[in-house]
Amino acid sequence: EVNKAKAALDLKEVDYEATVKVKMSVAKRCFEAVKNSFLNSPEFTEFLAENAAWLKPYAVFCALRELFGTAQHWRWGSLGCESSTETVTRLSQPGSEVYNTVALHYFVQFHLDAQLRAASAHAKRRGVILKGDLPIGVDKASVDTWMYPSLFRMHTSTGAPPDDFDPNGQNWGFPTYNWEEMSKDGYGWWRARMSHLERYFSAMRIDHVLGFFRIWELPAHTRVG
Repeated sequence: EVNKAKAALDLKEVDYEATVKVKMSVAKRCFEAVKNSFLNSPEFTEFLAENAAWLKPYAVFCALRELFGTAQHWRWGSLGCESSTETVTRLSQPGSEVYNTVALHYFVQFHLDAQLRAASAHAKRRGVILKGDLPIGVDKASVDTWMYPSLFRMHTSTGAPPDDFDPNGQNWGFPTYNWEEMSKDGYGWWRARMSHLERYFSAMRIDHVLGFFRIWELPAHTRVG
């Protein structure tokens, strides 16, 4: 089945949606086969303890995204960003109504982390330095805006002003940052992102680093820049 899927997806351009669908289907079956032993293993217990700050919110967010059929958390009613912290605490517990899906995403992230660290270590042993990519913006319908709404200006979008490349300008659709709020804890959200990238990479590229100094801000409802 896997080989058949590989052949079907071996196209000139990557069909990301189809690829993710196949991979998650395989991952679900692998997870169900080892679920109890995996969740009780010392390796996973250590991984969860070390990464709980981002892993639990992410896994719960993914479970709710699948439950509601959308990542737009402002459409989740009482489970929106106003109650995200309490929701993560409750739904990340074994026995919760979505825990099986939460645990599946634990499983996937555990193996992705192990594989990427192994690849990074392999490269280092051979004198190859890996550089990671850190986008300046996040999607409005993301775990970050769900968990930390005060850090983002959700009524705005980032983009680019009109120029020779595009006379209408550009609207990228990402919310701008509430830098004043971010500064209150010494930019902890940014420091956590960068620290996690250091787990895999020896250098990082911030796209676009200029966004730390100036950025084109638009009302969220606009279509162009």
